[in-house]
Amino acid sequence: KEYSRIENRDLWEYNLNLTPAETRTMISHLWELRDVIFDYYFFDENCSYRLLELLEVARPGTSLRDEFGARAIPIDTVRAVIDGGFVASVTYRPSVATQLEHDVNQLSDGHQ
Repeated sequence: KEYSRIENRDLWEYNLNLTPAETRTMISHLWELRDVIFDYYFFDENCSYRLLELLEVARPGTSLRDEFGARAIPIDTVRAVIDGGFVASVTYRPSVATQLEHDVNQLSDGHQ
């Protein structure tokens, strides 16, 4: 919420449909990586790409990263997660700026 308020960015929350076993596997893997430092590459091995990697660990046999070669754009990785059957539901959280813009647009021309 703080990020959305400060940055005036809309947020989309993706509820994953991981089983309890997949969740435990993912948490265990994250614990194992707690002291690992990864290089960050803006176009390919970025934070979005790393999340695909983590989901592949949680659900062995999936290959979310296969379609990403020279670039991993966050919206494309989100689509890969959705297409891979990982998303149970999506919640849209508009920023205060978006809410205000919407409210202003609902006013008649005379009230704007």
